[in-house]
Amino acid sequence: MKLKKYILAGSIALSFGGFFAANSVTANAKHYTTVPSSLRGHWYHYDSDTGQYSKLAATKYHFNMDGIHFYGNRFPKYARGHSQMFVYRNSKGYYNIGKYATDEWPWWKRATKHGHAALREVVPQLPGYSTYYWYRTKSIAKHPTGTSTSSKTISNYDLDYTNAPSSLTKCIGKSVFTTYLADTDYSVDLATSKDNYMDQKFAMSLERFGVPMILQKFSSTYTTRLGVVLYQGQTYYVDADSLDSQIVPYNTYVSHGTAYSGLKPTDKSEILVKNNQYVNTKDEWDYVDPNTGNEIYYKFSLMKDEWVQEKD
Repeated sequence: MKLKKYILAGSIALSFGGFFAANSVTANAKHYTTVPSSLRGHWYHYDSDTGQYSKLAATKYHFNMDGIHFYGNRFPKYARGHSQMFVYRNSKGYYNIGKYATDEWPWWKRATKHGHAALREVVPQLPGYSTYYWYRTKSIAKHPTGTSTSSKTISNYDLDYTNAPSSLTKCIGKSVFTTYLADTDYSVDLATSKDNYMDQKFAMSLERFGVPMILQKFSSTYTTRLGVVLYQGQTYYVDADSLDSQIVPYNTYVSHGTAYSGLKPTDKSEILVKNNQYVNTKDEWDYVDPNTGNEIYYKFSLMKDEWVQEKD
């Protein structure tokens, strides 16, 4: 599925018998916009024609899909106090999410498809509209009709990984990591001084989750809190704001049956799972190498009592 489908959608009026509605959000002072909880998490779509995956990452204030990133906690001047992202819900329970003061974006709704949790995406395309489904993992997205093992026949248990501190304030002098939102469209930017950071003169940008660094202290500006970190022997300044920090205390987190990490599940001594989260034997492990971006999936084998790499 390519970005061009969204361009095509922009040329079509969203009517279809009242199914769609235009973006009509009214701006207020500092209008934060949140993504509906039913849509949050990581989702994947597989295009069988091209053999490529598309990824959607949705959190409370972020909606990132196909290289398009919407922010519910950033406020461009043209929006006059409204966030860069808008969210509109129609009478049928579908959410229209896009850039504020624009329209003709896809519509989204939580669904069940082939027995799996899914997002239904509806995209206007002449002469009507097209429907796509997004799933929790790449393996399900590629084989959504595959047979899954019944949970009734499996005895699952917690794998006892170490939990990370509950906040950045408890990480002074300890390792912190680039946010799980980090990618080519939302890089973690490092500056060599506070002034350079405020002037957006960055020394480098990191584009993957789980890159480690040492948090030395905090340094405040008029608008945000910065973290002073030690990375590759050099001191840098990075966004450490409590609402939208680009560094986090953990290198692994769990969402809807999948553990996402910059470490392999066998690197147990180095793994720090997000506070109050746990990895179970029934969870899948999605490992992305912070240096290369290579992605590997693992499942825990109860028969072998170990993690096993999944095959495509």
